Order: sequence, then structure tokens, then C-alpha cells
Amino acid sequence: MKKSLLILGASGYLGSFLKLYFKNSGYAVIAHSYSSNEDIGFDASNYSELNAALIDYSPQVLINATGYTDVDGCESNPNQAYLVNAKIVDNIAKSIEVNSLDTHFVHISTDHVYDKKEGSFEDEIVLQNYYAYSKFLGDIFASRIDSTVLRTNFFGHNSKFKEKGFTDWIFKSLVSQKKINGFDDIYFNPLSLNTLADLINQVIKVKPFGIFNLGSREGMSKLEFILKFATKLGYSKDLINAIPFNKREKAQANRPMSMIMNCKKIQNKLNINLPTLSEEIDKVIESYI
Repeated sequence: MKKSLLILGASGYLGSFLKLYFKNSGYAVIAHSYSSNEDIGFDASNYSELNAALIDYSPQVLINATGYTDVDGCESNPNQAYLVNAKIVDNIAKSIEVNSLDTHFVHISTDHVYDKKEGSFEDEIVLQNYYAYSKFLGDIFASRIDSTVLRTNFFGHNSKFKEKGFTDWIFKSLVSQKKINGFDDIYFNPLSLNTLADLINQVIKVKPFGIFNLGSREGMSKLEFILKFATKLGYSKDLINAIPFNKREKAQANRPMSMIMNCKKIQNKLNINLPTLSEEIDKVIESYI
């Protein structure tokens, strides 16, 4: 019998990718979204609606891929940020706890709660803006019950998603010969969508409880990422400008300078070696050739 899996936020960049991935992996996927007629729709920030859905479907696994990720938008609309990034998580944890549901809750969080050049462990929190604060609250709410919180960042091509991701934007700019500004002082260590989905699948099978960083085994600046991506596709480095973050267009919210995560905890728990970011870029390149 197929394992039942409910994905909240199944119309988003990550959620839509996971929806297809887990269907192809043999799960009985129940997809939730507000914008697709083929998915179930309820207001997850409303406890009564979410609670009724969880009782009705009683999924063996619940992946929360919802998120209000517009950093400046969160700063100007903190109530909405709280509803999506924290209240929904609170509702999920409460429903599972109150109804004693046998549901493995996997919450997708962010690397935005860190800011340490040499790489942050899970307890080294630095909150630079309300987006980070609201996501951190969600992590706390999820941790009230036995759950798996994955702090991560990701990139890659998702043909099912109408809005484009980071590498789609880079590729579109390169093809149209538009100049690209790459921050030479913002660092991160994301994973490709494919690798992240594979690792979430492992997490579902192993069921490690707690908060875990989940990223690639090396970090690099946004500039270095763009340069590697462009040169591997055969485009000239002349299209790419190196700029410091403080020369960007005016933004409302502060940003962390280094979102690099130390991922030893998840590597030990799953007994794996995570790929390097260079390897992940190579993997994604194939979808743009």
C-alpha cells in the first residue's frame, strides 16, 4: 500500500516540484494549494480548516512547503509573514498533537536565519529581518512535537512553476545578453531541487527528529555561483558585474551576508556525504542545454 503524503503549498516553486517527484516515487500524494483546481484547497492559516483536513486525510507524512519568501514584503507586511511562515506551522503542530495523529511532520525552513562566514550550526541564530524572524518562529512551533525541520536553500529548473527561480533568471539574462550584477560578498550553500527532493525522501524513511541544516558541502558567493553557471554554459564572463551588496538597489529589509550552513548533523544522522555546490551546478546545467 502506498504511503500517504500531504504537501502544503503544492503550487509553489518547491512544492510543485515535490508533488511530481513523490508521485513518481510511488507515494499517494495529496496536494494542497490555493491556485490549482487539481489540488485540495483550504486556508491552512485557519486552524479549524486545517484541523478538519488533517483529520479527514490523516496523512502518514506532511511536508510543509508553504512560505512567504518576499523578504522586503515580509518587512512591510509582518502580519502576513506571521500567518504564512509561523501560524500555519503552529496550526499543523497543534492538530497533530491534539488529535494524536501518526503523521511525520517535515517542515521546510530557511538558511536566512544565519549570518556567519565560516558556516553556522543549527543553534547559531542571527535574525536580520522579519522574514527570518517569522521563519524562526515556525521552526520553534514545529519543534513542539516530534518533527523534522529542514533549514535549506535550493535552485534549479522547475518546468511546472510559472515564476522562475534563480538559475532561470541567470539563464534568461545570459541568452538575452543582459548584464548581470553578482554580489561578491553574499555567501550561500544551496542544493539543487533534485538533490533536495532525494534527501527529503531519505528523511521520510529514516524519520530523524529535530532541526537540521541541509545544504551543499561547500559555500560560495552569489557572484562565483553566477560565473560558474555562465561559463559552464559557454557564456562570456564579460556579461557579469561584480558588485558589493551595499551597492544594490535600495531594499527595505536587512539581509544576512553569509547564509552558509554547517551540515554535519544531517550527514551524520543520514550517514551520507552531501555533494559540493560545484557538483550541484553541474547537475542543474543539464536542464539548460
